Amino acid sequence: MQFHKSFAPLATLFTTLLAAVTTPLPADEPAAPVTASAAQRFAAADVAEVPDFQKHIVPLLGKLGCNGRACHGSFQGRGGFRLSLFGYDFATDHDELYGRVDTETAAQSLILQKGLMEIQHEGGQRLKPGSWEHHLMLRWVQAGAPPRIPDPPALLKLEVTPAEILFTATGQQQPLTAIAVWSNGVREDVTALCRFQTNDDQIADITQHGLVTAAEPGDTHVVAFYDSAVVPVPVIRPVT
Repeated sequence: MQFHKSFAPLATLFTTLLAAVTTPLPADEPAAPVTASAAQRFAAADVAEVPDFQKHIVPLLGKLGCNGRACHGSFQGRGGFRLSLFGYDFATDHDELYGRVDTETAAQSLILQKGLMEIQHEGGQRLKPGSWEHHLMLRWVQAGAPPRIPDPPALLKLEVTPAEILFTATGQQQPLTAIAVWSNGVREDVTALCRFQTNDDQIADITQHGLVTAAEPGDTHVVAFYDSAVVPVPVIRPVT
């Protein structure tokens, strides 16, 4: 394409803009693969992986109800054992837990014996023998019960799918999946480590595994909790 010399500056600008809009944009980098759920990775008893205190141990305590208001997360704690409410204080929680582990004889740790109801526990049984939760806690103790790592990656977001649920009949079900996205690029399926609740169980109920079931017509939210993330998922069941 040629231009009269009097329009040379304009031509240069036009050519530059044309090149800019016709140059293909770089493709988005593919998302990192998703690390399998802890429920899968710790299904066997002989796992070499060491659980992460922030990513796995504290969320599991929340999932099991240990750091809730009705248990050790209350202001006064329970039975001389106090955890931060839903795990906001990693240092304090580690100090409290470390006093109840036996790194030499991991299976004899008070935190495990009480959770398994091998000894009296006012809160009842929280761990089933041989479960992935049991294996995860046991492996952490066997590894020396390490605290939160220095300079840990930040949780960027919790991706919960589907982002909304539309039901058309009572009894319909929809499982949720939750992926934690960390600032170091790690993406992990944390569905099994999330706490779930419904804002109205007359419209939609949700299990501890994230399975949503439709009840009466209406709209509400089910909510996923993990680390610092709180993600509401709209649930709609039209009247007609």
